[in-house]
Amino acid sequence: MSHHFADRDNTRAARWRSRRRRRRGFAPHAARRRSGPGLPAAHHSACPLVGQAPQRIRIRHLAGRAVARKAFTLIELLVAITILAIIAMIAWRGLDSLAATRARLDPEADDARALLTTYGQLERDAAQIASPALFAMRTRPVLATSTDSGTALQLIRIASPQPDGATALQTVTYQVVDGMLVRRALPPTRRNNESACDLAPEAIDSARLMSGVTGFQVRYWQSNVGWIAPEQESAAPPPGVVQAPGIALPPPPGLEVRITRNGREYRRVLLVG
Repeated sequence: MSHHFADRDNTRAARWRSRRRRRRGFAPHAARRRSGPGLPAAHHSACPLVGQAPQRIRIRHLAGRAVARKAFTLIELLVAITILAIIAMIAWRGLDSLAATRARLDPEADDARALLTTYGQLERDAAQIASPALFAMRTRPVLATSTDSGTALQLIRIASPQPDGATALQTVTYQVVDGMLVRRALPPTRRNNESACDLAPEAIDSARLMSGVTGFQVRYWQSNVGWIAPEQESAAPPPGVVQAPGIALPPPPGLEVRITRNGREYRRVLLVG
């Protein structure tokens, strides 16, 4: 009897220790306690829960500890949100400053582009001025006249090469119309006495170069004299130049073009021929 009660006490103590170890996650000891007295070895091998349940408890316990180590605390989240807010504020100020600078520079860039286009076209036309002696011209190739809207500059230039290869002349006029500097170009022709009155309006190529123009002045360069206004030029040929009968005077060697726009005056000197 004493041995029977001793075995029963040992079995109860073993079960109590097995439950305690199972709660702590020690799977191998719990599995060995289940295969002790009162539980056959065959039942231990046949029951899958006896050998696998403690391992699953151990895995779940370790997985829970790993998840707990990877999580963020509330203080860490608040710090991250604060850093992101500061970066967003700095980026917004930079973009706002960039947009304000672009809005301020865009009009100035448009003005500079318009000036470059206008003076570039004037320079190309002046470089292709026709020679009165070569083409027997009766009209002077460079002529600045005063009109109701201001000064009008008329240039007779050599036109772009034609498909048939023949050389043609083209009359180009610069004039301010309602605050807009307009370039009018007549079709290329081989006759130097053709005017705009002889052509239909749709045959004239008109291009608007610059808006907001309030002044357009032209001066000629005269040797041994300097810059003179068109009305101050003498009808006699310059010294040393022989003028053939019925042929217009040669063009001046240089032009000074002044354009007043938005309260600013722009000056450019152009070589003729």
